[in-house]
Amino acid sequence: MKGHLLLLRPIGVVSTTTKYGETAAIHLDMVDLTTGEIHLGVIMYPKLIISALRERVGGPPVLATVPQGKALEGQKPPWLLTDRTRDRTAVATAERFAEAHPEFFA
Repeated sequence: MKGHLLLLRPIGVVSTTTKYGETAAIHLDMVDLTTGEIHLGVIMYPKLIISALRERVGGPPVLATVPQGKALEGQKPPWLLTDRTRDRTAVATAERFAEAHPEFFA
């Protein structure tokens, strides 16, 4: 997923229990446009991704890449969401997928 071009369709924010306790997660469908793989019902936990997608629940899919940011001392690097809607090549790739898989957008 790191560095791959993705279409993310946020379904909702859910509460889930992990070994660290109760936490929020984003429930979404995802297409990895780099590999062509479709993943339905994915749960993602990174806080920055949740905050970026929370307002997009129920809207059109988000075209993005997911790089890792710089780690703070003693922590893992955060996962970030980079909007790719202004990248003509990325948009063309997403449009080809949409033509071949209209059911993802229904």
